[in-house]
Amino acid sequence: MHLGSPSIRYAKALMEYALERNTENILYEEFSILAYILKTNRDLREVLENPLISKDKKLKLICVAVAGNDSPSEDFIRSMNLVLNQKREPYLLSISLMYLDLYRKYKNIVLVKVITAISIGTEIVEKIRTQLIKELETQIMMEQIVDPSIQGGFILDLNNNYRFDASVSTQLKKIRKQLIESDAKIV
Repeated sequence: MHLGSPSIRYAKALMEYALERNTENILYEEFSILAYILKTNRDLREVLENPLISKDKKLKLICVAVAGNDSPSEDFIRSMNLVLNQKREPYLLSISLMYLDLYRKYKNIVLVKVITAISIGTEIVEKIRTQLIKELETQIMMEQIVDPSIQGGFILDLNNNYRFDASVSTQLKKIRKQLIESDAKIV
């Protein structure tokens, strides 16, 4: 199932609505939580997509998941009612992610992932952030990911569409490929 088109339309409409009401920051926080929960909780996704469960129960589940004992914002509840009334539950994760992307574009925020083999200190992360702010002249939202499989070095991922890979594992793969190619030429 292609989830892009309805998700984009809903996310754009929600972003326009939030901008009109000056609630885009609050909705960003709530959609961030919702996206994380939907990504990590398959059971919740299955419950939300179950046609036998009432819209009201689904709304309550979403509200508790996002706000706990508190209540989410009125605009978030309206957004969820819109999605549930149109039976667009299968698109909810994609709508949330699209909203987050639109928000970051609107606010000129670059999402940066720093992937390292071991955890690096906050001092190094701040140096990277400062350099990127200087180079890109934009706001930076950083996330550090530890992935031992890269064996060393680092990978810098910008907005999930540009990647600078200086990892040891990638360098070793390149060397291996060069050796295989040069061996093939000799034979």
